[in-house]
This record gives sequence, C-alpha cells and structure tokens, in this order.
Amino acid sequence: MDHIRIIRISCCVVIATCPAMFRAQAAELYVSASGNDAFLGTIEHPFRTIQRAADAARPGDTVLIRGGVYRKRVFILNSGEPDRAITYRRFGEEDVRIWYSKDVSAAEDWIEMGTNRWRTADGSFARTVNHDVATIWHDDASNWRYKKKQPEDLQTQWDFWHNLEQGRIEVYSEGNPAAKAEHIEVPLDPPDPNQFVVTVTASHIVLDGISIKYANVHGIQVKGDYVTFRNGRITHGGGGNISPNRKPPVRWGDGLDIWSSAHDVVFENNVVGEFPDGGLTNQGFQGVQYNIYFRNSLIYNCTNGIHCWFGQNESDENELHHIYYEGNTFRDIGRGWFEDQGVMQGAIQFNPRKGVATSEIHIRGNTFINCGTTRFTGGTWQGVNGAINIGGGDVHIANNRIYGGPSEGIHIHHNGQPWTGSIVNNLIYNNGWSGLRIHQNATTDKARVCNNTIVNNGDAEHPNVSVENGSSTMLWRNNIFCSTRSSPLQCKAGDFDYNCVWPGGATGRHSISADPRFVNPEDDDYRLSPGSPCLGSGDRTTAPAADLEGRPRPAGRGADMGAYEG
Repeated sequence: MDHIRIIRISCCVVIATCPAMFRAQAAELYVSASGNDAFLGTIEHPFRTIQRAADAARPGDTVLIRGGVYRKRVFILNSGEPDRAITYRRFGEEDVRIWYSKDVSAAEDWIEMGTNRWRTADGSFARTVNHDVATIWHDDASNWRYKKKQPEDLQTQWDFWHNLEQGRIEVYSEGNPAAKAEHIEVPLDPPDPNQFVVTVTASHIVLDGISIKYANVHGIQVKGDYVTFRNGRITHGGGGNISPNRKPPVRWGDGLDIWSSAHDVVFENNVVGEFPDGGLTNQGFQGVQYNIYFRNSLIYNCTNGIHCWFGQNESDENELHHIYYEGNTFRDIGRGWFEDQGVMQGAIQFNPRKGVATSEIHIRGNTFINCGTTRFTGGTWQGVNGAINIGGGDVHIANNRIYGGPSEGIHIHHNGQPWTGSIVNNLIYNNGWSGLRIHQNATTDKARVCNNTIVNNGDAEHPNVSVENGSSTMLWRNNIFCSTRSSPLQCKAGDFDYNCVWPGGATGRHSISADPRFVNPEDDDYRLSPGSPCLGSGDRTTAPAADLEGRPRPAGRGADMGAYEG
C-alpha cells in the first residue's frame, strides 16, 4: 500500500510540473493585424491583438509585432523577472501603430447638415465617463484652436464641436470634410475610468519601437517597476479630460505618465509631441519614486515638455530620488499653442510639494529651443512659464543650451521647499525675459551658480539675470553675465565673486567689468576668443571638472569664466 501511495504522489508531481517544464525556455510570440487570437501566436499563425499576446507572455518572452494599425487599448499585467524581462518589439523595421481612434476619412462618414455644416452619424462619438472629444486630426495638423464650445461658433474651416446629446461631431467645412484632407482621425473616449491607451502595471517590461497615437486623454501609464520605453513615438493626443472649475478650464492629457511609487523607469530615444498638457510626467499623490530616466528624446508642441507634480497628499513618506533629464531636445514648448490652457507652461517643470524629500535631481545636456510663454489669460498671469521651472529641492541644472524662448530661461520659484541644488555650465541666450530668475518668493540653501554664460536675455523691464531673493549662502562664481539689450545683472543675495558683468559694475574683489570678447556672438558662438579678459580669471576651486563640451578644467593656471574652457 505504501508503495502504491508513493507511485501516485510521484505521478502527480510529474503531471503538475509538466506545463512549467514546457515554458522553461523563453518564447517568441507574434502579432499581426491579419492574425487571429485563436491562433497559437507563432510567426505562421500570429495573434490578432497585442492584448492576446500580453496575456500569454511570460518572463523572458519577446512579443514581435508586425507592422499595421492596432485600434484596441493594451493592458500589460504579466511581469517579467530580473534578467528575464518581457519585451514588446516591432518586427524588423515595420511600423507598429497603436491608435485609439476612429478613421472618418471617407466621404460616406459625413452627413451634410446645411451650408458648410457636416456631421458624423448619431451615436458615433458618444460621451463616456466625464470626457468629450478634444480634437479631430486632419492630416495630423496642430489644430486645437478649432475646438468650439457651441455650434454657433463654427465659422471657419475645421471648426468643430462635440454634440454630446446626439453623440456626434459637427464640423464647419466648405465641402465634404473628406475632400479637404486625406486622413481624418477622431479619438475615442475609453468606456471606463482608465484614460490610457496603454497601461503597464507589470514590472520588468520593455517596449521597443512602438508608436502610440490619437489618445483622447493620455498615451501610456507606467505603474510598474523596471519598465523601459524606447525608440518609439507618442504623438497627437490628449485634452479629453476637463477640469471645468479651473479658470480658464484646463484640459489634461499627457503622452506618458509615470505614476506614484514606480521606480527604475527608462524613457529613451523617443519622439513626443502634440499634447495640450504634458509630453511626459512623473507624478503622484503619494509615494516614493527613484531611478527615473528621461533621455535622448525629442519633445515638441506641448504645453509642458516634462513635468513633475508630486506629493499632493502631504506626507513624510513622499520622496523623489535620482530623477534624470538628459540629452533631450525640447522645441516649441508652451507659448499657449493650446489656447485656453490655464496652467504653467514650460519645457521642464519640477514642482515637488511641501515635505517631499528630494535628492539627485539632474537636468543636464539638454537643448531648449523656443520654450516657455509670456501668456496672460483674461488679464491674469498664468503661473511660472520659463523653459526650466524649479519649485525647490535638490535640483542640479548643468550643461544645457537654452535659447530663443519668449520668457525666462531658468526660473527658480517656491513650491513649498527651498532650492538646494546648482546651476553650472549652462549657455543661456536670446530669451525674451531673464535668462535666469530667482523669484522673490524663492528660498535657497547653499545653492551654487557657477561657470554659466548668460547673454542678451531680457528687455527694458526684465534684466538678463534677476535675483530677487535667495540667501547669503548662495555661491556665485565664474559666470559671464553680458547684455546689450537689458541690465546684465540685478542681484540681491549671495556670495558673489570671480564673475564678469558687462556692461556695468561687478561686485566681488576678483570680478571684472569688461567685454568678454566672444568668438562670434552674431553666429551664437559664445566661446572665448584669444585675449578675452575671462580666460584664466576664474576661481579654479569652485569650477566644475569639465566645461559645457566636456573639456577638462582648468586648461591653464586658472579656470576660465563662463561655460567654455580654453
């Protein structure tokens, strides 16, 4: 009898472990727009939807997605493991597009209502949850200005409003809209409170080479850990979530949300654009975020490029550590291109709330072109609107180029805690307002501003550099502040020495007031020419180890002033 019992137990063990033995090796799962979810997910018999592959994927698997348009949302729930991530990748160089929208490019999609008025079918765009359709995309034009609040406002080509009662889109068009554009897409509103096209709650996930487009609210949300999104695109979306009690009303909609206590998230080598709120965010009401990387990406045409709003639920347990914004290009951020957006506008907004512990927040090696806004709405100033806006914390801004914006280059203000970081090796020029502003409500603690070249920013009302508040512990060394169109420097706080201010006086025994003699400022070349009084005139003990372009400091006996060495 004992012998028989042993045999039965052994058989049960073998049977129970057979499925696990079968999946010991990582698998390749295939998805094709012409596939079938009843298939096995092989290259010969691929799944039809990305969701079917996501449900089947296990640690170490690779989901290979054939080119095409996939119009269903994706929820990634199954996690990989350390060194065995689940990877979602386009097949070869094929174009993988996740679009949560409806194509209304055909003439039969539109019904004539009267002179220059056209509509979609009743019920074609019913309102769900609490959102409406934020925009229609015709040949991917940046067209937020066409959204109207009532049918009487439809006056020019592509003006539209969302008739919520009839569940349809009504458009002003001089002829059938299908004859006015080759491609027309209208975002769909999710039928549940989840506002994302792709949601990643799993960990150890890689998404590579995937395009997300036409989200009505948000593109992708990351709530898991060890998640990488690279070589992709998130564009043309947002605005369907309204905060009507804000004055003016605010339309939310981000390309990427990294939420609450997510950590070890990498966003690299991507293109993000055409969102009325933020291109990218790391935010949450409460939690601990760390090891977040935004790098080597292009962010364009968003009200905010990357913004961090964290700790709305005040708690001693809210923390942000090791957040990196590196090597990105920001272009045409802010400027009110989404016309009634009453929120802060800028390329990088870092605004931890009071009590949020921060350390090692780095903004470095980025380029900012035409970022920020000077907008007033209804006669009221709408927040802080420079290219980089910092509300406090251990934030270090280094080796950036900031130019051509309508307002400030860097704006330090107060959002509940002092700024304790540094501004080093930055080139800031030709911005409409101050190149650097320390706001009158800001507080600083042992912050450093060293080896920056800040040139020709501001106007008669806005100095090139404006220090309205700060502390005596704030260190100013080896900077060049030069402007022929505004006051080069107005400084009310800090330990100031070894700087060049031109024209005008410079405080500090080792500071100089002389033309820095740039190589070719007319061609935006702000290196120092031979014979410049700024060569070797800086304090080598406070200079960074390398300059804006990576050359070692100092090149001679003393460090050079400004962002460039030698």
